Amino acid sequence: MCPAIAVTLGAMRLKGQGFAKDSIEAYKWFELAKSYGHPKAFLLQQFVAQSLDEDEIAEGEDRAETWQKDHAKFDDLLVRDLPEY
Repeated sequence: MCPAIAVTLGAMRLKGQGFAKDSIEAYKWFELAKSYGHPKAFLLQQFVAQSLDEDEIAEGEDRAETWQKDHAKFDDLLVRDLPEY
């Protein structure tokens, strides 16, 4: 996962751009960006967390963990590894 894409998806979820507004989903995407090393993801996640209660934060963390488990097999896939068409 590209950390910049995760931050972009989090911002889109937070603002409701192209998706329904969803702060828990935004938190999830910022959690993923943080785990992939985005330098500002922690601050963005903390900003979102201010509007969430403990259960919502736990839900966002659970969603991020589930996403990582479901997509871990793709972490090492590079564009150069894809077949040419």
